[in-house]
Amino acid sequence: KWEMCLNVSDTPGIPDTNGRGVSFLDAFMKHAKENPLNGVVLMIDASSRLTQELQYALLALRECFNGLLSETRLILYINKLPNSFSLKQQGIRRNEEQAYEREKKATEVAHFVANILFGPGKAGEFRNYVKNEQGSDDGVE
Repeated sequence: KWEMCLNVSDTPGIPDTNGRGVSFLDAFMKHAKENPLNGVVLMIDASSRLTQELQYALLALRECFNGLLSETRLILYINKLPNSFSLKQQGIRRNEEQAYEREKKATEVAHFVANILFGPGKAGEFRNYVKNEQGSDDGVE
């Protein structure tokens, strides 16, 4: 019988609207050096745009890990996918169409992140993500 120890570190958002992203990333990497990581859970807000600023932050994260972050060590948590109300506002009413739109958005976000962190060759294969709708607490206890 063995025991598992799970240490969780929460960091402020990167990129940060107040320009503090670099200092947050520095603090995260300092913590990672002092407490070796077995994996990373990265939360991405699906309701925000996939901007160049986010791309730069992910590139900086990739460089900080210096090739040590692999697709098997990352879980991507895609938060705030469009809910039924917002999809109905866009004219998407059927449940099947809504599910398709949510999955399409989740895949777009996952591929955006994986393309930057692991390269275009691995982006299409990346499947280590979970997703949550805007305003939902599914999976949260």
